[in-house]
Amino acid sequence: MGVMLLHGRRVRVMSPSLMVDWISARLHWLFLVIAGGFGLALVFATPPNGSSDEISHEVKVVRVASGNLFGADRSTLLPDIKGWHGAFTDLAMLDGQRRFGKTELNATLNAPLACTPVTLVANDTVTSYGPLPYLLPALIYRASCLAGARYGSYLRAARIAGLSVALALICVGIASAGPGRWGLFGVAVLPDTVGQLVAISADAMLFGLCLALLGFVSGILSRRIEPTPGLALLLLSGVAIALTKPGYFWFPWVALVTLPVYWEAGWSWRRLALLFLGLPVIVQAGLIGLSQGSLPVVTGVHPDEQLHLLRVDPLHFLSQLTNLPAAAPIGTQWSVLDTLVGLPVWMDTRLPPWLSVALYGGLVLAMGMESNPRLSGRTRVFLAGLAGLSIVFVVLPLYVFATPTESRAIFGVQGRYFIPTLAVLVMAGCFAMPGRASTRASTRTSTRTLGAVLLLALPCVALAQTRMLVHWRYFG
Repeated sequence: MGVMLLHGRRVRVMSPSLMVDWISARLHWLFLVIAGGFGLALVFATPPNGSSDEISHEVKVVRVASGNLFGADRSTLLPDIKGWHGAFTDLAMLDGQRRFGKTELNATLNAPLACTPVTLVANDTVTSYGPLPYLLPALIYRASCLAGARYGSYLRAARIAGLSVALALICVGIASAGPGRWGLFGVAVLPDTVGQLVAISADAMLFGLCLALLGFVSGILSRRIEPTPGLALLLLSGVAIALTKPGYFWFPWVALVTLPVYWEAGWSWRRLALLFLGLPVIVQAGLIGLSQGSLPVVTGVHPDEQLHLLRVDPLHFLSQLTNLPAAAPIGTQWSVLDTLVGLPVWMDTRLPPWLSVALYGGLVLAMGMESNPRLSGRTRVFLAGLAGLSIVFVVLPLYVFATPTESRAIFGVQGRYFIPTLAVLVMAGCFAMPGRASTRASTRTSTRTLGAVLLLALPCVALAQTRMLVHWRYFG
């Protein structure tokens, strides 16, 4: 609401209904203010290695900077990347009782960025990821090495660059979404989403591209985007998603819900369906082929045995899937549903349970903020089925490459992996809720006004809490 006051008396005399419309039309800018402001605060508050698996992602950055785009070549010497982080090692970061002092932080941030290749030992758990999310950090790394920069300068510049790209993509998605923008906004300002946007990782660009693609889909369904430019946007974002992270080739399939629009415009829906389905699969298959030999395997895990078990006893995998909502990630006691919205940085900075529940409630509220064209029953079934399949696609690599055969749970599952799935469900809800005409005008206006206030205030409260939690967790 403070943003509106900057526009003077004209905004203050608006009726509640017009005020909400005014906010909705500028929701992408409000997203930039909220996510950008708190994102920058987290960039500087989060210590080195304070984001999920940041060391392994920095290994990927260095490999991309050396020309090893797909990670297949592991014979190249690397700098002592683990040594960049000083006291902020993986074990120290996962020790819930460990606190760090300003002396340790400044010593790490002010140390020269060590760029000299000295070792073959590296954390290669994300080396098989696509190169796209790492190109800009790789350029920053190369420039930092040439300039003799400090590690802290490189770290913060790379984080800010990733945040900026993701914010731009999501901003375009919300602006393009039309009636579906409140749902996208609700997912985009979740603490878990913003927490990943500030990390050196593939998730920042992945989330940005996924939310942008959903915005294009929403814009096409609501006739805000014309079919021809819309097709180019869908294909470009779909290919880019396939080039970020294995296991997310399914997300561009969301574009299939736009086929009725293209059919009405005289397009061949069968050819478009094959294009939407096949292109991401082909691109990601090529990515996996180029990265052969760099697929990460956890010590003690035998992928051949896991694949054999999957063939002879698929119910074993399915039974583990049914327990997924209560499955705890490695090193934590929190469930996947908790970590989906309430675990914004590492595995031990959990938001209060009441706030996580409120964030879920906010997503439901966001679905009914606008009057949207209703999707057909078959389309809603398709989206629900795609969301279910997405869980299989995301979890299956963890089952094969990270889970011992004798285990009763799938290892390494974290809620952040399902933020794209959550975004699909929220967007489907936006096009399934009753329109404004189904309720009385006065009731609808009151509900939308209250909803707008809550949906703008709630993420600010949650992100402010996140900022305080990060400082308390690492520095007391």
